[in-house]
Order: sequence, then structure tokens, then C-alpha cells
Amino acid sequence: EMWYLASDGHVPEFSLAGFVKMTLRFFLLEYQFVPVSLYVSMNMIYITSKFFILQDISMYDHEQDALCQVRQMSLLDELGQVTHIFSDKTGTLTSNHMEFRRCIIDGIPYGVGDTAISRAVSGEAGGTVVPRRSRPTPAFACCKPSTATYVNYEESEQGVSLLDELPGRDEGAARRREFMVNLAVNHSVLLEMVNGREELCASSPDEQAFVAGAEFFGFELVQRNSEKATLTIRDKISGAMHIVELLVAFPYESSRKRMSVLVRLPPALVESCGGGSAVRLYSKGADSVMLSVLAANSRGSDGPSVTELQKLLCDWADIALRTLVFCKREVDHFDEWYARWAVASNSVEQIRKHKLGEPNAISQLQAELESQMELQGATAIEDKLQDGVPEVLADLRTAGIKVWMLTGDKIGTAKNIATACNILPRAGARVLELTTESHPVLNELKTSELLKAQLVMAAVEAERDAAAQADWGRATHRRQAAEAAHEEELLNQIKRFDREHAELVSVRSDLEKQWAAMATVQASGAMHSTGTGGTTFCMVLDEKAIEYCGVLCKSLLAAVGSGCHSVVACRARKDQKAQLLNLVKENVKKSCCLAIGD
Repeated sequence: EMWYLASDGHVPEFSLAGFVKMTLRFFLLEYQFVPVSLYVSMNMIYITSKFFILQDISMYDHEQDALCQVRQMSLLDELGQVTHIFSDKTGTLTSNHMEFRRCIIDGIPYGVGDTAISRAVSGEAGGTVVPRRSRPTPAFACCKPSTATYVNYEESEQGVSLLDELPGRDEGAARRREFMVNLAVNHSVLLEMVNGREELCASSPDEQAFVAGAEFFGFELVQRNSEKATLTIRDKISGAMHIVELLVAFPYESSRKRMSVLVRLPPALVESCGGGSAVRLYSKGADSVMLSVLAANSRGSDGPSVTELQKLLCDWADIALRTLVFCKREVDHFDEWYARWAVASNSVEQIRKHKLGEPNAISQLQAELESQMELQGATAIEDKLQDGVPEVLADLRTAGIKVWMLTGDKIGTAKNIATACNILPRAGARVLELTTESHPVLNELKTSELLKAQLVMAAVEAERDAAAQADWGRATHRRQAAEAAHEEELLNQIKRFDREHAELVSVRSDLEKQWAAMATVQASGAMHSTGTGGTTFCMVLDEKAIEYCGVLCKSLLAAVGSGCHSVVACRARKDQKAQLLNLVKENVKKSCCLAIGD
């Protein structure tokens, strides 16, 4: 008998009133499990925390005259649970304020001076003292107050002077002037009035430094007319005004790693810069792609010249300067090329394929024009660290939070900035480097081969997941046997790739050695999560290593990465940054990731 129901055994008939009464009684009983007072209390705590953050004077931004903003109160309690921080470099660790420091034209470097990051890495107050230019600078070598902050160019007393060479009448001076024209027209900068003065507004701060650098060296951007597609450039050396017609612009894309503009120069500017055709392509981009599209017999394309340039760019990268290579091409067949471009750029199908990364006429026409180019030179831009960044990152590492710096910079630049920021220890750490510098064989790895392997691996994994879902109701031993078969198939695919690329096995072998060393140290209790004692493990990756490890040893990369106190990813594309973030989120249990930047 169900005596506990206090019923006489009579079962009442169904009625709407009884149903409503029972439903309301159910909610009346259930609300005690999650009391409303708890919800109200949590929101009161969020509001109070928000108030304290808004009033925290230590989080006040003096430059922008703004307090810290709390846009999502529910995230406040998650900040204390963060285990991994994934941070971009530009604008997060650095100030995102670029300064034009150095350049090289026709194989001759110009500009001197140490950088703040190089001094921080060396631990010195200053580097080698080089006597600065004491003689008067030309009248044209100046900038407006609004653009002067983007230029920090200095020359030595005894070295070559770009400022003295620019006004010359020889071919060398003409090439130097055309290099400045490239800086002055190859960008997307807009001139806008801000608080009563003209400012350079750009999506990329690098372009502000390029335009300001061109102005400092005598070629000032006066106006951009979007309706007529023209740029007005003032030649401060001769005093002439030049209207440059903008024909076509190829915006920067991470896949191409360059930006180009096709322009028509006025006759006076053609005479000043030399050459023949008035229609010219000006391009800028990473040295890894720009040096591969040079014309065979063009100036600076010979082996020794390219090697010397690459060495100089590496030296600049070692003192944390951002480098870009500039090239040009005179286009004699513009009308014929533009007719094909007009058809492709207005085709809905070609635009769709271009956005999806499929083979298309737009990319083919871009590649056709961005070939057989002539090397002009390169630039070096400085982006200083924000105040307090090294101290904050040191505190984060002491708290046991693991920091991943993901950047598109060169290996040397990224390593030096990471050292200056206390992401990479100056000494005493076991640093695993998987880059094209430590493993040159990665340079021989073709993206197409990796994509093919990735498709095969993905197909096997998809088949495994589908089989696991279909076998859910079957016996445990049958499911385990099916999973083992698919794991064996994945292993066979990896072995097949290893046989075809035996030289790449060393990359995965080094990862396995690092993982074994971590396990040994952890077993002995000599590895501290805070990184303040015991053995500290770090890792440095680049674009090629991420591609290889992300396909063939994803789990191993996640295991080693999660065991490292800090990781630096160089030359990383945006999709690779997201790939590394997802790698930790999916493979590291109980991880709480904070991602900053792109």
C-alpha cells in the first residue's frame, strides 16, 4: 500500500484545473533547487565588480583619456580560471605605433640606431654609440606635426646619406626617388581632418609610417580623390605637384603576403624617376614571396645580392624591426591585360571562386602582373613595446598561466620580442625550435602535398567517427575493434607520408624527444608549473612547422604545447592562429583559453 501518498486509493479523473494546479505545484517545489536569491546575488556581485573595474585608476588610459570598459559582465568570473593566453603581438604587446627607422635601396643600407626591444634583450641602456649626422639636413627633410611621430630616421656622421643623394641628377638618384614614390602611392591611407588638423588614417599602422617616411624624404601625399581615383603627390625637392592616376589596386591578402597598385605616372614624374612606360606596378610584401618573383636579369636579382639583402633583413629582424620588400614593374601591355581583368573582376563566378580560394582568373591575372619585377629595396619599421608588458607577462608566468605569442613576424623578430617580454626566458630553459632555420628541410615541404595528406587523414577520421556513431548500440568489444582498425589506418597513412618524405621525420622526432623529456622531468618532480624553479620548457614554431605538425602529429603537438610554459609561433597566418587555439581547446582537458587579437 502506498501509505506515504496519504491517499484513500481513489484515482481522480483528469481535469484541466487539476493539471494546471499540479503544474504550478511542480514549479513551486522546484524553484527551491535554484533559488532566485542566488541569481540576484550573482548579478549584484557582477555589478559591484564592474564598478570597481571602472573606478580602477591603474587601468586608466591616459593617451585616449578613457577608463576600462566592461562589455560582458558574465566573463568576469572566467578571468580567474584562465589557463592559456593566446596573444597577438601588434597592438597587444606592442604599442601599434610604427616609426620609419631604416631602408635599403640598390643594395645600400641607410639609417642607424638601436631599438628599444634590442636594448631590452641585451639588458643594456644603449647599444654601440654611432656619431649622428651633425651637418644641416636639406630643407625638404621634414614632416608635418601630425606625421612627424611616424618617422625616427637618423644618419651617421661618416656613412652614406640618402638625404644628400635624393636631389641628384644621376640614375641612382632617380631610382631612390622612385622608391619613395612607391612608398607614397602604394597604400590605402586616407587624409582626414581630426581636431582641426590633417591626420593619416589607415587600416594598417605600417602604411602610416610608409607615407610619413615618403613625406620626410621629399614626396608628400597631399590628396586622395576617390571619385577620380587619383593621388596628388607634392615633390618637395623640386616643388612640383604630381597627379598619379590609380588604375587597379590589389589589396593585401595573407595568402599572397603582398599588396600592389597599378598606376599611371604623369610625364614630369616619369622624367624624375627615369624609365620608359608611364604605367607601372608598385608592390610591397614579405621577402619570402617578393624575392621569388624577380625578373631573372633585373637589378639586384643575382644570387649574391639577394643573399646580402636576406642577411641584412635578418639582422634587422634580430633587433625587432619589421621589414618589407618593395618592387616595381613597368607594364607595356596594360590595355591588353586590363581588358581581361575587367571581364574577370566583374564575373560573379570568378569573384566567388576567389573568395573561396579556388583556382580563378582574378588570382591568375594578379600573379601574371606580379611577376618579372625589379627589386627596389626594403624598409625597417619599429613598433615599441607597451609600458609594463614585460612585468605583466612575468607575473602571468609566475601564476602558472601559459602564454602563447602568435605573430606573423620573422623568426628572429618574434624571438627577440618574446625575450624582451619575458615570454621566452633569457637563459636556463629548454627551448624546442621547429622552424625553417632549425630544420631547413621544412622549406622543401610543399603545401599541395600537405593538403593531399590532410584530405586523406580527414577522410579516415570522418569514417572513424561515422562508424563509432553507427556502432553505438553494439557490443563494447566490437566498437573497440573498429576504433583500433581506424587508428591503425591513420598510423599507416602517417607511415606512408614518412616514406615519401623521410627527411621530415626529424621534426616529429624532436617533438617526441621533448615530450619524453617533459615526462621524465615531471616524474622526478623537477618541473614547476610556475616556471620560477626547476626546468622550464618552451617551444618556437613557424608557418611550415604548424602546417606539418597540424596534419601528421596533431595530438603530439597539443601535448608538448600544453606542457610548455610558453610558445612562440612565427610567420603564422590568421587561420593558423585559430588552428593553434582550437588545438589546445580540443585536446587539453579543463583548459580555459583567453584569445587576444586576430
